[in-house]
Amino acid sequence: MRRIGGPMAFIREKQGKTGRRYFYLVESARKGGKVRQKVVAYLGQYSTVEAALAGLPRDVDKWRGWVVRARANMAKIRERLRWLPMSCEVPRPRRRGGRGANRLYGKYWFWAEAIPAYERRAEALAARLDQLRSYCSAHNYLADEKIMGTTGDEPRPDPARIAEALALHERIVALARYL
Repeated sequence: MRRIGGPMAFIREKQGKTGRRYFYLVESARKGGKVRQKVVAYLGQYSTVEAALAGLPRDVDKWRGWVVRARANMAKIRERLRWLPMSCEVPRPRRRGGRGANRLYGKYWFWAEAIPAYERRAEALAARLDQLRSYCSAHNYLADEKIMGTTGDEPRPDPARIAEALALHERIVALARYL
């Protein structure tokens, strides 16, 4: 990723307590004679902006799929509880586990309480994706991993260019002996 003009953005890596690596898109700018760094976007476990732009839509779809599955599970449980009038809300379980209807009540309420969390997660990921897309388009960023590769997974240097540079260095050293 390369910016045309203006401050340069780079990727910062942080390691969590569990050993997982998390990445941030950070921009440096000079303010008052000092360099200040601002986190522009949280990339999560994606090490490049390109990977985040490719992977976040899948993550959003995954969490929205969980919402659909949870609602389907609730409908199946409600079907099994067909002896309850439809106007009646499914009662809360009297205790954890249990048998029969009490167990179905617990499963129903597990899914009912999980749906808002799944929806929040999907919306947070969608917002992160929108923020990243708008930042990239507003600041004229171009995909270029050779410039942005700061996480250790940048492309390997071309061996032919390395050999050419070493040969040039040896010629310079040889010429310096005669001067």
